[in-house]
Amino acid sequence: MNERKSSELEKLIESMTTTGLLELNALDMKKLKSICRQSDDNIERVFRLLFHYLNKNHSQIRVTTLLIINELFNRSHRFRQLICNNLYELFELCLEINGKRKLPKPKSFAIELKNKSIEFIQKWNQNFGEEYEELSSAFKYLIDHKIVDFNDRLVVNESQRKLLEEEEIKKKNIIKLKVEKAIEELKEIETEVKSLFTQINNCFELLLPKMDSNYESNHCFNNDQSLDRIKPLTDFSIEIVIKPFIEILKNEDTIAIIDNMKDSRFQLSKICAFKLKRLLHIMSKGFELCQNELKRAIDMKYEIESIEQKFLELKIINNEDLKHNSNQSLNNESDSSDDDFEEVEQKEGLELIIPEHRRKEYGLEALSMASTSSHNPLNASTSSQSLDVETNEKRCNAILPSGKLCPRKDKVKCPFHGLIIPRDISGVPLNEEHRKAEDLKKANALPDWQNPQLLQELKHSVGIDLTVGKRKRRKYPALQDIKLLENTSRKRLEKKIFKKVVRERVEKDLNSINWKNHTQYENQWNYSLQS
Repeated sequence: MNERKSSELEKLIESMTTTGLLELNALDMKKLKSICRQSDDNIERVFRLLFHYLNKNHSQIRVTTLLIINELFNRSHRFRQLICNNLYELFELCLEINGKRKLPKPKSFAIELKNKSIEFIQKWNQNFGEEYEELSSAFKYLIDHKIVDFNDRLVVNESQRKLLEEEEIKKKNIIKLKVEKAIEELKEIETEVKSLFTQINNCFELLLPKMDSNYESNHCFNNDQSLDRIKPLTDFSIEIVIKPFIEILKNEDTIAIIDNMKDSRFQLSKICAFKLKRLLHIMSKGFELCQNELKRAIDMKYEIESIEQKFLELKIINNEDLKHNSNQSLNNESDSSDDDFEEVEQKEGLELIIPEHRRKEYGLEALSMASTSSHNPLNASTSSQSLDVETNEKRCNAILPSGKLCPRKDKVKCPFHGLIIPRDISGVPLNEEHRKAEDLKKANALPDWQNPQLLQELKHSVGIDLTVGKRKRRKYPALQDIKLLENTSRKRLEKKIFKKVVRERVEKDLNSINWKNHTQYENQWNYSLQS
């Protein structure tokens, strides 16, 4: 690349990185990509220039530079190689992973720089991580060492990481103690559950004895001869009732067994609902410490659920219930004829809503738009909403000397900054002509005490010219002035208090006070102990 083209490239990247905007100019970006496509040397030259501006002590410049890096990273293989070889430096300049290298002001753009960096790094790894080992390794490093939380888009500093590690160790120790206690508790309830299992199963066997095999053989047709005797029947229907449960009659013989079974079931369900559920929750958190015990607890839970299923298939009925059900079935049959309803057809020609053009036929007055709108609350709300839209005010957003944005809201013109114009989030006008006019106005602006007429009068009366030389124009007027942001009352006080002369005077005064106390009040223990 010759000197002329190299100079043009430098000017192009300088203008692109110092716009102060969060969007890239499409024409400039197209021109830059065209230069990169010509040769790898051009790509390396662009890479060096971009990292030069990425090192600038201004987060607004770094954000725009990162946007350009992202565009070229997604387009050029050679550019990806260069970035992957310098990932750590990129992380330091954009993520603030090194506590010694803080991100520069403005603070709002420093936050935006972190967010964009996390977003781009995650997308780079998704799209190109398999192809570039350095990228995938760096991404894994950020996650494993808890430097970046890609889910919450947060960067964790060193002190926070230490606190997180300490908290994690504490949690592991607490879980370990809980698991050990849960294992001991599991051993205790296993004996209790086993006893309840035995009682319930015994009750089931007493209430549901096995059917006699002789009974089955006597009531089944097991040979062909019996089948030949069966003649097919016509005009004959059988109603089969399939019950999803087993009925057990509660009487004097079975009441004690049923009560015992219910009590055992209650005890078992209480253990499962409270004790076993809590133990499973604790052991699942530290499953690597109690795999065998966790399996035993899960098996116990399944056994309890299988017994509970048996209870669901069981229905206990009394003699009184049988009588009541039979009487109810008779009543239902007698009332079945009363459940029929006749369907009434809808009449034709019935108009529930009378249209406007037919109101005269029904002897009704026509509705006027004025009357409906005056009485309709919906129309009233919409009319009031339209008035609100008409009186909508816009925020000024002009840059104040403090670096903040003007919060004034007016319809057309701000009384302090003139006509309200479209601006970006940093307060810079979006229109180029407005931006140039505002920069010129700032460059030529003078404070009130530098009024030429006032200075002339002071010169005649005092004889001293207090005129200050014309202020130097800022190199990048589109960017926020960091000096103004740093010129706070705290900074001004620090400059005065921590001056070398002030510190020496304070030290001298303190030494004088100590010497006086030591010499004049050395016999008093209160002062003698002071060094």
